Amino acid sequence: GWGLIFAALLWFGVWLATFEYLVQAILSGNISLPSVLHGRIPDNFSRDASNNEHWQTMVLGLELWLQSPVLGVGLGVFHAKSPMWLGHPQVIHNTPLWILTEFGLVGAAIFGWAFFLLAHYAIPFGRTQPARRILLLLLVAFVIFSLVHEIFYQRIFWLVLGAVLARPFSSKTQA
Repeated sequence: GWGLIFAALLWFGVWLATFEYLVQAILSGNISLPSVLHGRIPDNFSRDASNNEHWQTMVLGLELWLQSPVLGVGLGVFHAKSPMWLGHPQVIHNTPLWILTEFGLVGAAIFGWAFFLLAHYAIPFGRTQPARRILLLLLVAFVIFSLVHEIFYQRIFWLVLGAVLARPFSSKTQA
C-alpha cells in the first residue's frame, strides 16, 4: 500500500514538473498551445546530432563485429577507434551489440549464460523473497535499457546487483 502511495506521489510530481515546464514554455512563446494540444512538443533532450551519433555507433559496432564474429575484436577496441570515426571517445549505445563486437559470439554466450543463471535464481516459483523480486526487476530493466545505452558503465546497476546478491537469506536463519 505504501509503495503504491509513493509511486502515485512520484508520478504526480513528475507530471506536475512537466506541466509547469509546458505552461512556462507556452507563456514564453517557445511552444504554441495548438502544438501542445496536438501532441507535438519539441524534444529538448535528444538532438538530431545525438541520435545520428547513437545510430552511427551501432553501425560501426556491427561492422567491427563482422570482422571477427566468433571471438570479437577485443575489449576497448571500439572506444580506442571511436575518436578517429566520431571525433571523440564513445561507446556503442547497445549493450548486446557491444558484447558481440568486443567479445564475439563466445563472449556473448558467456554473458548470456550468466544472465540465464541470474534469471533462473530470481524466478523460482513459490518464492516471494524481496531480493529475488528486485533481482528480477533489475534484469528486466537491464534488458530494456541495454537496447539503447551501454549499461555496463552504469555503477548503479552493479551496486544494486551486488547488494541483492550479497543479501543474507535471513528467512532461513530466523526459522
